[in-house]
Amino acid sequence: MAYRGAEGSGPACSRHASSPAVTACLKCRAELCEICIVYSGTEPHCWRCAGRKRLLRQFAASLVMLAATALASWVALFFATRKKPFDYGTQKMVILDLRDRAHADRCDKQKTLDYADGMIAAGDYRGALDDADEFFAKCGDWFRLRWATYTAHERLHEYPQAIAECTRLIEHNRRDHDYWWWRAAAYEELKDWDRAASDYRQSLVLLPSSDGTPFSLSRLYERKGQPCRALGPLEQYVWEHADDAESTRGRVVMLAAQRGCRRDGTGSVLIASWQDPHALDGKVVAGKIRARFLVTPDSAYTTISRSLAAQLGVQPIAGESIDVDVGDVWKPASLGTLPSLTVGGARALDVEVAITELPDGVDGTIGLSFLDRFRPPADDPDDSDDIALIDWSAPQEE
Repeated sequence: MAYRGAEGSGPACSRHASSPAVTACLKCRAELCEICIVYSGTEPHCWRCAGRKRLLRQFAASLVMLAATALASWVALFFATRKKPFDYGTQKMVILDLRDRAHADRCDKQKTLDYADGMIAAGDYRGALDDADEFFAKCGDWFRLRWATYTAHERLHEYPQAIAECTRLIEHNRRDHDYWWWRAAAYEELKDWDRAASDYRQSLVLLPSSDGTPFSLSRLYERKGQPCRALGPLEQYVWEHADDAESTRGRVVMLAAQRGCRRDGTGSVLIASWQDPHALDGKVVAGKIRARFLVTPDSAYTTISRSLAAQLGVQPIAGESIDVDVGDVWKPASLGTLPSLTVGGARALDVEVAITELPDGVDGTIGLSFLDRFRPPADDPDDSDDIALIDWSAPQEE
């Protein structure tokens, strides 16, 4: 059959037998007429091979785009997450020298601590933590370095981690008052008032003369909706710092009046030879029960035995416990409120007490939670054989 009126000669198109082929597919060599030629660039292809080539080009372009996107993302992530050198400013040479000394002997404790303290002083808290982790991993735990890691976490506002560090320190030494208030401060930042108050109480038990913890604990009682209880730590501060507590005493008086709190003790008594275990024999009435008490003016809490608490119906405050020193032995105690306590002619109401196991024959001990309801004595009890309790309404001796 003629093509466009011409006589056919030569090979025919592989798809149109009546049409003469003018070229062949560069890929599969199929004969192609003018109608069937598909150009890829300048190269002739059949429609199948041209389609495959087009798909390959699109696939290759997609791979290139994907690779470019992945590379760009990796570069962005690298620069975003890479650890940038800390700028120590004028302290750079000092810090580098401390680093070299510490790393020359990786397990040298003092040199490691000096390096950590130097970084913290310069503001490189993360660097101090990273280096401490290296030390712990290679050389084991060291409580003194935990001071630095606590500080670094606290400065970074990483309060759960700071609490964990304090817990390790408390497990190392439960009698260090600092560890308790450090942890209390971290709990307070997390607005965990109950745990913060618990730790502040224990810190105050360990150091009744603290000049900061009473105010922290009082503030927490306010936040917990216990306004009268908030006065107790302030009264303890007044007793312990009588020479510098006029404004605090004024605040106690004002708040007690505003809230209707029964705080100040009434009457007076001279506790002669207070260190004598029989100094109070026959002079103490707890509630309506005459009981045998000792005097412990260095103790934050008045204590009563569990048996006396049961007789008086004094119930422990749920979830509130502390450790107290009983004859140089630390024992767990629950907190409660004794409705009244009378020592000779001195009486106080709603006295916070620690309920614990006491030696046989002892019903309780008179501590600061009773003593601080009265005017602080002129002489420190540790320097005197006698303790004079006088109510605040009595004229003050010049």
